[in-house]
Amino acid sequence: MSKPGRILMFVGWKVKKCNDIPTDLQPPDYDCKGKLYWFFRHLPGEEIEVDVVDNSCALGLWELFEKKTLHLYLWQGLRKLRRLKNYDLIISHGAQSAVVLAFLRSLIGVRFPPHIIIDIGSLNGGRKKKGELALFRLAMKSVDGIIYHVKQQKLHYQKYFPDIVKKSRFVPFGPDLDLFSINKCEPNEDYLLSIGYAKRDWKTLISAYERLSSPKPGLRILGDSRPICGSLPKGVNATGKVSFIDMKGQIAGARFIVIPLPSPRYAVGQMTVLQSMAMGKAVIVSRVPSMIDYVTDYHDALFYTPADVNDLRDKMELLIRNPGMAKGIGYNARITIERKFNEPVMAKQIWEAISEMAVVPVPREK
Repeated sequence: MSKPGRILMFVGWKVKKCNDIPTDLQPPDYDCKGKLYWFFRHLPGEEIEVDVVDNSCALGLWELFEKKTLHLYLWQGLRKLRRLKNYDLIISHGAQSAVVLAFLRSLIGVRFPPHIIIDIGSLNGGRKKKGELALFRLAMKSVDGIIYHVKQQKLHYQKYFPDIVKKSRFVPFGPDLDLFSINKCEPNEDYLLSIGYAKRDWKTLISAYERLSSPKPGLRILGDSRPICGSLPKGVNATGKVSFIDMKGQIAGARFIVIPLPSPRYAVGQMTVLQSMAMGKAVIVSRVPSMIDYVTDYHDALFYTPADVNDLRDKMELLIRNPGMAKGIGYNARITIERKFNEPVMAKQIWEAISEMAVVPVPREK
């Protein structure tokens, strides 16, 4: 692919437009004037600019309808439809932000500019409904490449979307090394920490905590588990969403981190786990498809069997009784992030994958 000048990027979350880099947001959550967006800033020498379109909509009720009922962002793609010729490349982060535009382009036979999807949810969430699969297969005809963060997603493509297998590439996710550093990460209070606002197995976590031997540290949950678990047992404190700065502070102060994940065959929990590892923290996490590409058991994290209360309890007991082991695993975790799973490495590999998959057939109109 020739180097694109302008990239149109659709993302499935809110992005703050700002003049100065904010201290309370992560790079995916802001677009700073005069700066390259998110991972693109790690591509020195590439003469590009990125136009970011988030999932916000002027009509609040319609925005809620898209998210809760349609499970895709219709307006996001339509608002840029007439201006696509002004871009050299389209990147959609998530199929929800891609499928409408891809479907329309397939219907009218448009293939320029090339369209790449960073697929975090096995395109259609791994579902097997015939009508839904047919819609997505048609949409994928106009897509030039798929980038995914979980190797087992390829099994879903092979079975239900065989035409896209050859134009798909695995690229590991990676956090920001500077934002998530090991500075001031010694535990300052006696608590364990769990983080997550969606797709978490709180029931298993809380049941395992209740079975821990006494005395035991407290358990803080960032992400409200109460609607699922009812009243919380003694020692467990659950809050809703907290600021980015508060979350980092709580990771820094915890003994170790526990991330109880379900088992979908797509990206779940990677950001939280890898950010915690980057801060030199031992993490206990479910052995699920989204994590087996990233974690080496008993080296840079601990696995437990998904939904197995006793196994999770045993792993928590192990680190509580062996703080030196927790510290060693946390040290190895930081090394793993520095060497393999970080934002600069991800950016380089995404760009290499795009260069392999996307072919610009004609020059961009000026």
